[in-house]
Amino acid sequence: MKKTLTILIIALGFSFNSFTQTKQNDATWEETIEFLKENLHYATSYKPFKMTYEINSKELIKTSHFTQSPKSFETFKLERLFLTKTSDKYNSLGSLGYTLNLINVNKNGGNIRMFIKDYSMYNRINKAFMQLAFYAKLKREKSRF
Repeated sequence: MKKTLTILIIALGFSFNSFTQTKQNDATWEETIEFLKENLHYATSYKPFKMTYEINSKELIKTSHFTQSPKSFETFKLERLFLTKTSDKYNSLGSLGYTLNLINVNKNGGNIRMFIKDYSMYNRINKAFMQLAFYAKLKREKSRF
């Protein structure tokens, strides 16, 4: 009986300890930007042109490379990032993958759409942008006061 009671107490002790840990693994703004710098190459584009994405601490830059026209650039201010919308699967010209939409605070502020074929990277990139949206909201609230 003592042995069973001892095992029960030890098991309960370990389970309570795991519930009391706080979430300390949230990345900072800079760490999230670094993660995205390393992994935005997973974001591909629709055919017939190629898109590349670059990110720095202030903005996301989408470059469209058309076959017979000059490059076009679109910038997206990260501090105005409001939320991300996703669709589980998107099929365009035979491509199967996942679509990530980044939406600006202003309704007319624009959005950027990314197409990611790898599901695990899609989830990780989506979570990173959701983290940036949270930090952007905090920055906007802080700048109001």
